[in-house]
Amino acid sequence: MEGYRQQRTIDRIEEYKKRIEGYRFRIYKANTMEEQVELLKEVYQMVKELSTKMYQKEKGFSKQYYTILESVLSIEDHIKQGYIMDVKPNYGYTKEKKKEDVASNEHIIQAIADTIRVTLCRKLNKKYGSKKQPIESFDLQGYCPISADMVKQIGDAFSIQTTKVTIEPGFLKDSPLFNQRKKHCCSLVKVNDELYLVDCTYAQFFLQRDCILERLGIPMLSGCAPGTFMLMDEMRRSVAEKLLKDGWIKATPQVLKAYMDGFALSFRNGLYYEETGDFSYTTNYTAEDYIRFLFGEDNQLHHEESSYLGFQNKPLKNIHMSFLPQTLKMFK
Repeated sequence: MEGYRQQRTIDRIEEYKKRIEGYRFRIYKANTMEEQVELLKEVYQMVKELSTKMYQKEKGFSKQYYTILESVLSIEDHIKQGYIMDVKPNYGYTKEKKKEDVASNEHIIQAIADTIRVTLCRKLNKKYGSKKQPIESFDLQGYCPISADMVKQIGDAFSIQTTKVTIEPGFLKDSPLFNQRKKHCCSLVKVNDELYLVDCTYAQFFLQRDCILERLGIPMLSGCAPGTFMLMDEMRRSVAEKLLKDGWIKATPQVLKAYMDGFALSFRNGLYYEETGDFSYTTNYTAEDYIRFLFGEDNQLHHEESSYLGFQNKPLKNIHMSFLPQTLKMFK
């Protein structure tokens, strides 16, 4: 009997592998990104179903399950590059500058952001052998530490106070979440006693392939990118638009909360929503809370269940659960 069960499991895994490979071909051949995304949603649902069959409470997930996840990750790489917000980077002001405005705070910050983005664009074009491709045509993942270091170098050269900020998963240094991955770097720059947030690689969080809400709920995958959640609130959306366009924004308390909320929400997994029933996609954290988080005085894991953060370590009870925001569920 045991041998029969094992054989059935092996047969089931092989069947799922064949189905996934079939989806790989269809996604690769699809004409539009929209078609690819719809097919990928079907893959995500299939993996949620499979997770319930390949999980044991005492042992966790089988090795074969992780093989399936690797296939899913490689399929995601076939999604055409596109963004969930149609905001093009603005390289400097096009309006005519008055003499007295030239050295204003905003022009200083814009000059820093422009320098960073032009430099990154040149590096990426050289790396990929491109000819004057715009910065939005590249995936900026992995370039945030380089960008923040350049901000610091420029600040030091012109005696401008800058702070490189590293956002760790759960806002905890040496975080246990996501196996030390998903860190992000940005910069806080003070000019004439005004504080600004500079993030010239923020577009990496708005790639369509990383912002599909249905990705939530898949065990041992990392959920959705912060951009997904920035579109769910008007304040967050306006902050995102400004950063994507200019690479900087004045760091008011409201702005800091909105920006950091995107990351805090991205650190939650599907169990949070299933077990709390909270689909508001909000947090109770204030700008002051986030400042404490960033400087190591507190962290998200002190306020939320650790099982709700990072990789989801067991299947959902309801694998067909909708992750639509509460406001949209009312009209469903």
